[in-house]
Amino acid sequence: MNKLLSLICALLVLAGCATSANYQKNLNAWVGEDESALVAKWGKPNKTYEVDGFTYLVYNTSGEASSPGINTDAQNTVAGTSIFGGANGWIPSLTFWSTCQTTFEIQKGKVVTFEFKGADCRSSAK
Repeated sequence: MNKLLSLICALLVLAGCATSANYQKNLNAWVGEDESALVAKWGKPNKTYEVDGFTYLVYNTSGEASSPGINTDAQNTVAGTSIFGGANGWIPSLTFWSTCQTTFEIQKGKVVTFEFKGADCRSSAK
């Protein structure tokens, strides 16, 4: 069980480096920038559409995190003529998927605003 707790703590520490607040801060830097600069940096959007003269560029990303299986076998305890078994078992490997959808609103060739949703919308401070 201690191995599992250590693994979870390590994943939380690593995940703590990347936050949605940092992601929003990085996106704020794009407001006022040229659409062409955005596309040059982010690449071709997954989807583009227009509504009432506004252009929307949609980017989708996904992330995967895996943890290996953990053997939770514990030592047996002998007390007199009795043997007390420890916790025996195997915690299977786990895979977590998360996604992020970021939409930029473009007006007259400039980024005017953005929105994002999803658990993978995180970035490190820059």
